[in-house]
Amino acid sequence: MLLPVHGPSLLLLILSAVCTSVASSLISRSHAAPRRPAFIASPPFMPSTRRGAFRHTPRSPSALEATRTATPPTDLELKKSQLKEVIAREYASMFDPMERQFYTPQVEFIDPLNSFKGVDKYQGNVDLLGGRSLLGRVVFRDAYIHLYTFTDLDEYRFETRWTLGLTMKVLPWQPEAVFTGISRYTIDDEARVVQQKDFWDSVNLESGVYEEKPRTLGIADLIMQLRPQPDPLKASAREAPSELLRRAKTYQVRKYGALKGLSTTALTGAEGNLTPERVIHAEEKIEGYAAAANAARGRAEFVPCLPYIVKYELDGGDALLGRASLATAGTKCEIFGPIRGPGPDWMPILPKPTDPTLGLSSSGSSILASAVVNDPGNCRDIETSMQKLVGDLQKDGLLPRDEGELCECVPRVFVTRGMKLSRLRHDEVWIPLPPGTHPWQALEE
Repeated sequence: MLLPVHGPSLLLLILSAVCTSVASSLISRSHAAPRRPAFIASPPFMPSTRRGAFRHTPRSPSALEATRTATPPTDLELKKSQLKEVIAREYASMFDPMERQFYTPQVEFIDPLNSFKGVDKYQGNVDLLGGRSLLGRVVFRDAYIHLYTFTDLDEYRFETRWTLGLTMKVLPWQPEAVFTGISRYTIDDEARVVQQKDFWDSVNLESGVYEEKPRTLGIADLIMQLRPQPDPLKASAREAPSELLRRAKTYQVRKYGALKGLSTTALTGAEGNLTPERVIHAEEKIEGYAAAANAARGRAEFVPCLPYIVKYELDGGDALLGRASLATAGTKCEIFGPIRGPGPDWMPILPKPTDPTLGLSSSGSSILASAVVNDPGNCRDIETSMQKLVGDLQKDGLLPRDEGELCECVPRVFVTRGMKLSRLRHDEVWIPLPPGTHPWQALEE
């Protein structure tokens, strides 16, 4: 999680590799066919509250009584609890300051990029990433760590789940690298950190289990993120804000806040496909609504927000299992377009639309898994991407393997359409994660 850089040598090696990768990319791009605009996804609707076998089972009165009469915590447990508070503070402040007394002098750090021993080296690396050292002030800015959970493994071990992000300002295009994963801590009898071992979702996660991988995979993952992206600031200007919770090899998990906007409908054409023309027509209606409302007020009070979302209902869930088509010709699909207010206000009071084909709509905050779909207008491509995403989520324990439970807790999927500006620049298929089935449950409470 700390992305340790063992002195300038590894950093220079990475930067050199990035430059080589960029050069080859630019050469190949100059001979490639023009690419169509790519898109990003965003959630319009709350996940289903139906939870099947994932319903919470209340504890019996005897279990509750046992909790009340439990033995007092041991001295180690108290110190361990204090250490967790320290780590939470350090994450929130990007280790400014690092509370060195809670680490052993020979604390060991291991992650997919590097490893080292010694509290001084640990301090040097967090100061580097936080931009507090001489080299750090030149290379990095805006580093952060979002902490989600603590999980006890045994008396002397626990793990944290987090998202780490930082901007490499030394590169002209100033890319942001984001990593998600876990840190496993081992402590001594005084609850001081003896070892911290980090695992990245994008490198180490295999079928729900974190495994050690060659260091070359960690370096390749970092280089991939540092490659230049077209117009990153402009691309994100109209996107709904989200938080990346997991960046796995084949999918992502994100959390989106509540949104308001407009909904309209469109009919699928041949073979259940939803043509770009029909989506563009829906977009024009929503943007026309915002333009008229702004003209009536004499100011830009309402801003159409990206992305536009197509909602597909799953009749019986058979499409998830490949036993039925996601849509057929003439299916009515709902298209949602978020609208935000100026500045930080994302929840404006929207006037009632005069167009009878438009309706006010809103969504609560939601956690969704996403995967790339090649052609969001082709129902077969959507189904292929959706079923691949379902399989990957099942392997990692984020969706139930039982067919009945799966179909009950995933009643719909979403597909992004028509985005011209995006950080990711690709269309996606989305599946809401049912409450109680994922490790970010605290974010929904």
